[in-house]
Amino acid sequence: MNTIHKTGHFFKKNKDIATFCLFVIMGLIVFGNMLFNQYVWDDISYIVQNLDVHTISISKSFGPSYFNEPNVGYYRPLAALYFSIVYEIFQNTPFVFHLLQLLLHITNSFLVYILFKRFFSKNISLFLSLVFLVHPIQVESVSYIAQTIDPLFFLFGMSGLLLSLKKNPGIVRLLIITILLVLSVLSKETGILFIFIVLLFHYLYEKASVIKYFIISIVSMLLYLIIRFAVGHVYFIKITEDTPIGNLPFAERLINLPIIFFYYLKTFFFPLQLVIDQKWVITNPTIVNFYFPLAIDLLFILFLVIIGRELYKFERKFIGLYLLFILWFVSGIGMHMQIFPLDMTVADRWMYFPFVGFLGIIGTCIVYVNTYGRFKKIGFILAVSILILFSLRTIIRNTNWQNSITLDLHDSKILDSSDLENNLGVDYESIKKYPIALKHFTKSVSMQPTELNTENTAIVYEEIGDMKNASRYYDFSTELHAQNLLVSNNPQDANDFIENAVVAYPNDWLLWKYLAIAGLELKNNHEANLAAKQANHLNPKDSDSKHILANQPFNIILAGNMYTY
Repeated sequence: MNTIHKTGHFFKKNKDIATFCLFVIMGLIVFGNMLFNQYVWDDISYIVQNLDVHTISISKSFGPSYFNEPNVGYYRPLAALYFSIVYEIFQNTPFVFHLLQLLLHITNSFLVYILFKRFFSKNISLFLSLVFLVHPIQVESVSYIAQTIDPLFFLFGMSGLLLSLKKNPGIVRLLIITILLVLSVLSKETGILFIFIVLLFHYLYEKASVIKYFIISIVSMLLYLIIRFAVGHVYFIKITEDTPIGNLPFAERLINLPIIFFYYLKTFFFPLQLVIDQKWVITNPTIVNFYFPLAIDLLFILFLVIIGRELYKFERKFIGLYLLFILWFVSGIGMHMQIFPLDMTVADRWMYFPFVGFLGIIGTCIVYVNTYGRFKKIGFILAVSILILFSLRTIIRNTNWQNSITLDLHDSKILDSSDLENNLGVDYESIKKYPIALKHFTKSVSMQPTELNTENTAIVYEEIGDMKNASRYYDFSTELHAQNLLVSNNPQDANDFIENAVVAYPNDWLLWKYLAIAGLELKNNHEANLAAKQANHLNPKDSDSKHILANQPFNIILAGNMYTY
């Protein structure tokens, strides 16, 4: 009997090894063409130009740095340490970064397979996890080196979750689970969702161990907070990103929820147009950008409710599974629905975690449909077709990531974006093609002037010796920075900056007006009047400075928002 048991275990183990080899082969086929891609987008600033990751330093990795931004709320020391280790060993070699990132993704896909195999048949689990592996929405998490943080936090979190599924764990296993959950959150804040999923699973399936895992959750969060606050000095005082979505008030961000949710649904089923750096916003609801997406979203939610009801009538044990994956999906997507503004409106990489929940929902539906035997052959053909189509689309998308110019040129043809045009300007400036760089920089400024694109334009004009235009754009950049400081809830910083700026630009009436507004914010009416008098002298037609001098209220648009003084 023991011999039979050992033999069965041997074959089961070898089947898992064979399945893992299949994932490796599929991963290399689908993502192999990205291994020779160059650094793109934020890879330059995160790795190439970031001296902090060029040497291994625990203090730099865990202290304030490019990955641990006190002013933005990011704290990702494990990602910083990962990049430091890889750079120290392999230096400035994008191939190695790409290869390791792909291996992380392949391993994660296999872990998803192990998870699904607990709930579904082997064939369903294999199909779902292969979709996770090859889907085009994953390109941003696999081909974009700076976003290795997504596969990294997922690896730690999923490993902790799978270990927690074992019954009656000992102290050592519980300690390992705690460490893995902490490492997940230290890789990316989204890792906190794995703590939630571990608790949710045990509430639904292992109620006897809920208290045990509740304690683990508390300990994990306390350890994370101690490291974040005591070592990193990064607190939860988030300064809103200077982005279109970040500049919108909460009520207007809510208007964007239907189209954001619709974007992820559409991209899952029809990943035809994939674009980076999406910072569009909806401020004017129309049929196309609000009511149609809202209708599709509501139909999708209705579909989930109907499926849930049918599953309840069919087999009540599936309801817990269905609820697990719905909450997995909802919690993951909910973190990226702009309730708290992020640095972009949507991003494909943000689907890495919720993707598993969505696939789990689909898997539960497949189990239900499979009860009707006549669909099994059709299902197999459909599954193979889906994997082939997704794989081909991913291979094509990887070619867009070959280098910065290729990526930005491709995506700028799909999405009119000030940021993409600025990126193209930077790309061409780096190879000293200044006329082409100017074309993209000036287009970026015309679409949405920012401190960055105006200063970049000024720099190129200075490079080609056109000091008149360089000075004009430097002035513009300074004015924009003054505006942003005025609306940052720190009028003293604004006042100090503008006082220095008017020394450099004494004839810029806008700066004098902004100095007057800073004075009003600080209740320094005398200084505000002096600055307003100078602004009025330089531009007698400006009504705002007249209102300040007359002590009358007025409205002004700063950084895209209306303010009353």
